[in-house]
Amino acid sequence: MSLQSQAMKAQNTYNRQPSLKHMLFVGYAIGIVAFTQSTNGYAAQSASAKTNVPQNPKPAVPAKPAVTVPDLPRADFIALMDADFKKRDLDQNGKATRAEMEEFAKRAAATAAQEQNRELFQRLDADKNGLITPAEFAALIPAPKFIDVSAEMIRFDSNRDQIITLVEYRTTTLANFDRLDLDKDGILTAAELPKKEKPATNEPSTR
Repeated sequence: MSLQSQAMKAQNTYNRQPSLKHMLFVGYAIGIVAFTQSTNGYAAQSASAKTNVPQNPKPAVPAKPAVTVPDLPRADFIALMDADFKKRDLDQNGKATRAEMEEFAKRAAATAAQEQNRELFQRLDADKNGLITPAEFAALIPAPKFIDVSAEMIRFDSNRDQIITLVEYRTTTLANFDRLDLDKDGILTAAELPKKEKPATNEPSTR
């Protein structure tokens, strides 16, 4: 083969071989495609993992039962107030004297103190072996202090004779009932009761 023929063959062979620049470009393109595919696959796996993670649902809070306030007819209110008056009328003669009011207040205070002591005794006696005896614990009940019932006497004793009659007691308590009974039908309904009434102070109203 002539020298010229060998030169042309070598030139054709060189032309058919890809250049270094071309090979680098192709390799770079392949790398970009592979990176994109791997990134998309990772994102899909992450999304799937997040979706499959079990969620801990918050426990449902049970709804509080609605408090139903029964209607209170005027006659029932009178019966309740009469029973309350009889607790203060110790000799059951239809009159509550100042001395009886004071004695009732002392007994009520002593009863409340004894109930608190019983509850405290049960809490302290954890093993229920009775080592804290009721007799020892009863000594902890303090003697009732002097209780001033002047506010109640002023409120109920309308003629200021230091004696509360059933009529006087009813008159004062029924005035409050009639004030709350807006439609004057003789029945207190839940709608007529105040939403949040301030505690009674037993102070006489000043006009």
